[in-house]
Amino acid sequence: MKQKMIMSVAMILGVTLFAAAQETLFAPGTVADWEVGDTGTISADTKESAVICTGKGNIELFSKNTVKIDSSKSYKFSGMFKLMPGSAPFKCYFGLSPMSEKGELIKTNQINFIKETGTELVAECSPDDKILKIKNGENWKPGQYCCIAFEVDDSGKYADLPNIKLSSNGIVKVEKKDGAYEVSMLKNCRVKYPAGTKVRLHNAGPSAIYGGSTGKIVPSEWTEFKGLVKPAEVIDSLNLTVNWWPGVEKVKFFISFSPEKSDSGINVLFKDVKLEEVK
Repeated sequence: MKQKMIMSVAMILGVTLFAAAQETLFAPGTVADWEVGDTGTISADTKESAVICTGKGNIELFSKNTVKIDSSKSYKFSGMFKLMPGSAPFKCYFGLSPMSEKGELIKTNQINFIKETGTELVAECSPDDKILKIKNGENWKPGQYCCIAFEVDDSGKYADLPNIKLSSNGIVKVEKKDGAYEVSMLKNCRVKYPAGTKVRLHNAGPSAIYGGSTGKIVPSEWTEFKGLVKPAEVIDSLNLTVNWWPGVEKVKFFISFSPEKSDSGINVLFKDVKLEEVK
C-alpha cells in the first residue's frame, strides 16, 4: 500500500513538473491583442478561434502588450498559420521584437557591430559633415545600411550596446588619405563629436529575432511555425536570428506577411501564438 502511494505521489509530481515546463508566459490570442500596419486589417474568425488578416502587399503586425524575459535563459515561441482561399502565395516572418526595460524598441543597427572596426576620430565631426576622418579604417567597408557608432566601449565587452549614438545610414566610400582614413557618408552624419571619440562600424540586419521562423511559405492547411531564442555564448558569436540581443528586457510578437508582388492580396488565418520558457 505504501509503495502504491509513493508511486502515485511521484506520478502527480511528474505531471505537475511537466505542466510547469509547458507553462505559457505570453499568448496574444484575440484581435484586441494585435495591432496591424496601414496595409492590412484584422478580424475574428469565431469558427476557427483565429485571427483573420487581409490586405495587399507587405503586412506587419505587432502584439500590443509586451512580456518581460530573462536574457540568460532560452525561450521557444510558436503559432499556427493557414492560407485562406483566394490568397496569393506569400512568406511569413514570425518572431520577437526586442525591447529595453523602458519598452523602447531595440534596432539592429544599435547592436549589429562589425568585428575589428573599433578606432577613433582624428578630427571633430559636425552634424552637417559628410566626410569623417578616423584613425584606422582598414576593416571598414562601404554599405547602404552601414552607420557609425560613437562613444563605444573598446574593452572587448561591448558595454555600450545597444548604442543609440549613431550617424545616419549609408557609407559610400572608405579610403586611406594623409595617414588616416576618410569615411564618405551618403547623407550628413547628423552628430557632433570631438577628435579622439571612440567609434565602431555598425550595420543593419533583421527587424526581429526570428529564431528559425524566417520567410516560410504559408500553406493552405494549419501549420505550426516555431522558433527558439537563446543567450549568446560570447558577444563576438552573436547570431541576430537566434540569440538575445544586448539590452533586451522585454519582447512583443512580430509577424510580417510578404508576397512576391507588392500589390498581391493576402488572406491568412493565425492562432495559438505563444511564448514559453525552455526549462
